[in-house]
Amino acid sequence: MSLTQNINILESKLEELQGVVALKDSRIAELETSLSSVKISGEESDRTVGLSQKKCQGVESELEGLFRLKIEAEVEYLAISKVMQNLKDGTSFQQTLLEEQEKLSESQAEVLHKLVDAEDKASVLKNKAEELEKYCGDSVVVQESFVLQKRVCKVTFYLLIQFMFLVVFCWLFLSQLSSNSGMVVPT
Repeated sequence: MSLTQNINILESKLEELQGVVALKDSRIAELETSLSSVKISGEESDRTVGLSQKKCQGVESELEGLFRLKIEAEVEYLAISKVMQNLKDGTSFQQTLLEEQEKLSESQAEVLHKLVDAEDKASVLKNKAEELEKYCGDSVVVQESFVLQKRVCKVTFYLLIQFMFLVVFCWLFLSQLSSNSGMVVPT
């Protein structure tokens, strides 16, 4: 059974008890009026004194019983009122607790969403870092190849210059040798 059903049941019992208390109050008022009329009629005759005393005792016992029932009904009414108030307070507390739990679950969902976003960004950054490492590795290879190419060009240039010097030297040497043999010197 839910809390609202318990409250409704207790409210209906409370209404029933209020009706019983009202009925008993009317009976008490009726008995009090009959008791006062019995006192007046008791003075009329001594013969009816014994009978009215018995009736009076019966009325008094019935009146005491009704007072007892009235007190019991009032105590039960107070107990039910207190229980209903506690239930209402409990429902408001439970509702507040439920709202707090909803807020907490919303904040947890938001944190989870942020965590997923952060993980996505981290994976994107990791991929970019890997690409940069690849490009850096490629640029190092390209740079090393440029340095090697520059050295090859230098060495080739020096070899070409040395070869030209060799050719010039050989040509001069051969021209010196051939100029000595074709020339006639007078004696």
